[in-house]
Amino acid sequence: MPGDPARPRATRPFAIGILTYLADLLTTVFAVLRIPIALLVALTILPFVFLAALNAFIHVVQANTSSL
Repeated sequence: MPGDPARPRATRPFAIGILTYLADLLTTVFAVLRIPIALLVALTILPFVFLAALNAFIHVVQANTSSL
């Protein structure tokens, strides 16, 4: 019987419950704020892409000018 005190109800470990809660929370946040998060990720990554391209360009220019 469900209410039988001789049989304890099955419970999840506390950490699993916390992880499930956090996963549900993140899913909700990503569903509601999909566009702002994509924008935030883009604005975080793009400066590094720009700096990497600038660095490669500078190396090419230095390699070509040093041989003259």
